[in-house]
Amino acid sequence: MTVPTGYTAEVLYAWGDPIGDGPELNPDASDSTADQERQARMHHDAIHYFPLPLGSDSSARDLLAVRQSGVLHQSEISAHDPFRSP
Repeated sequence: MTVPTGYTAEVLYAWGDPIGDGPELNPDASDSTADQERQARMHHDAIHYFPLPLGSDSSARDLLAVRQSGVLHQSEISAHDPFRSP
């Protein structure tokens, strides 16, 4: 990622982050389907910002919504494992 001078970037929500009381991502990506249902998924395909109350120009309260889809089946995890050595 290239970030212009004067700006910063940080990850807000990444694959495997726990949702609520969900488990942490296993370093070897061996999480079960049940575990993945309580973790951030890989396919974030939309992000939307909503000022609150709706239509407001104020930034005192806001909502940032991320759409995610797809739980990988156990047989697919190794192909998408970011921790896997080549």
